[in-house]
Amino acid sequence: GDVILESPLHAVTEGRPLTLHCLNRKTNSSNLRADFYKDGSVLQTQTTGEMIIHKVSKSDEGFYHCKHPVRGESPKSWVSVRSSGSAYRKETVGVTVGLCVAFLVVILIFLVIPLWCYKMKKVMVNAYDTVDCADMSGRDEAAAESREVIYTEIIIKTKEKKNDVDAETSGGDVTYAEIKLKTNICDEIQ
Repeated sequence: GDVILESPLHAVTEGRPLTLHCLNRKTNSSNLRADFYKDGSVLQTQTTGEMIIHKVSKSDEGFYHCKHPVRGESPKSWVSVRSSGSAYRKETVGVTVGLCVAFLVVILIFLVIPLWCYKMKKVMVNAYDTVDCADMSGRDEAAAESREVIYTEIIIKTKEKKNDVDAETSGGDVTYAEIKLKTNICDEIQ
């Protein structure tokens, strides 16, 4: 037919106005006196080609079309209505989830890092258990007067042999060591 119904492509928000136009396809004029229908029932008769719903509600959702007595009937158009708070709720949910994730990350940082540091500190203390000073009597005076305790950490590194030929020609095992001297373990931990 020559009649078309102009309706919104996207969902209309609850509480907003909705305007439908009954147009002549050839002239694009909305001066057609037409009847408007929703889901097959007449809503308005002999209007000026325009129907306005001032505050749309969910009950206004459905198939609409218009009918001119001479030019015919328009194809049906679906008009959907969305809740007025749905866009706000989606945004609120996104922000809430983001804040919860950030809060959990901060909590993990404040719990995990101190626990890890405490564990490492405890391991270091166990590695340097108390060493009793030996009895210095009978030694030279300088050694006898010294009451300092020397703590040492020895790291033994082994060198892998590249092949059997090197093992046979080397003539013996060699051990490499790196020695680090530390004056006071308490300075290291704290």
